Amino acid sequence: KKKIIALFGFVILAVCLSACSVKDPRRGLSKQLGIDLMNDGTALLHETDTIGWFGDGYILSELECSDESVLNDIMNDEHWKRLPLSENMHRFFYEDYHFPNDLPIPVIKEGYYFFYDRHDQAKDPYDDAELYDRASFNFTFAIYDTKENKLYVCKFNT
Repeated sequence: KKKIIALFGFVILAVCLSACSVKDPRRGLSKQLGIDLMNDGTALLHETDTIGWFGDGYILSELECSDESVLNDIMNDEHWKRLPLSENMHRFFYEDYHFPNDLPIPVIKEGYYFFYDRHDQAKDPYDDAELYDRASFNFTFAIYDTKENKLYVCKFNT
């Protein structure tokens, strides 16, 4: 009986410690975007605006990159596209969502962008053609400013 109580106490302690640990957002972003942000990416902002039980809202991250390694990763990844934005991305951010007025991201003219559709009905998760064919938005978007060496990442859930 003492072993069961000790094991239960250990499990509770492990859960509490893991829940209280601070995670580095660069690790998850690196995996999602297919680029290495751990060696060259200083987090300037990591903001969460989620409401409700299902995580509706957005997560916004801004990172400053000091050398060319992130840009090289981006240029060598087939899922990153050179600006200008696609028609759907432009519509979403500059017309429908009033981007960047609602989010603190400047208009970027030179750089690359990334789109990953996490919606369960997405046929090709790297293609935004179906973005407006559904009632909800569940995607990750990133834009890299080659002039300022800054990366902005937005994760939307509606």
